[in-house]
Amino acid sequence: MWDKHDSGDGIGVVGWVARLLGILLCLSMALNITLGQALVRLTPLKEKIPYAITVAPAMDAVVEAAPLRRQTTSFAVTERAWVAQYVRIREGVVADEGLMKVRMRPTDGWVARRSTTEVYEGFRARNQKLVIQALARGAERAVKIESINLASPGLYYVDFTVRDTEKGMDLGTQSLRVLLRIGYPELVELDGTIVEGEGLLPQDSDLAFGFRVIQYDLSRRS
Repeated sequence: MWDKHDSGDGIGVVGWVARLLGILLCLSMALNITLGQALVRLTPLKEKIPYAITVAPAMDAVVEAAPLRRQTTSFAVTERAWVAQYVRIREGVVADEGLMKVRMRPTDGWVARRSTTEVYEGFRARNQKLVIQALARGAERAVKIESINLASPGLYYVDFTVRDTEKGMDLGTQSLRVLLRIGYPELVELDGTIVEGEGLLPQDSDLAFGFRVIQYDLSRRS
């Protein structure tokens, strides 16, 4: 039976709530559709960004260096690197007068310290005039090592090319080969680890072992 005192306000409230929930549902669906479209555009990612994570201070790391000995395979590899370095520095020319003086200087120059007197004098006779002329013109000579072959213990064949440039202009290349023999003075302790000696820099490890070029025969390759 209908209550004559019931105004029907409860039904009206339910209607408003239903309409509000309907609106919220539509907004939620629209938002979900928008988010879905955004995810589709982002998948897959077009860019990978690497991150570096520091897990401990660098000073906490402990590095143990194994001794370098002439009897080990690693020494043979190192010796080849010394040979390549010797050829590059001996044959190369850079537009830096101070640096070239250090290379050319007798007695304590870079080449002199790694060569016998005879080998150094051959270097100076052939290269001194070339270097002076190159520095005057602003020319340089770059050396590219192509191969290093061990003919017998201490005897290497090194094939390389030199490219001359003058103020950015290419002047051409030459193909060269050198027969290079290494000797180690008896007074040097060859079976010990590399230790920095007086007046030696870390890059002078070859001097610590007594690396010395005792023969250097240069020729052109056809």
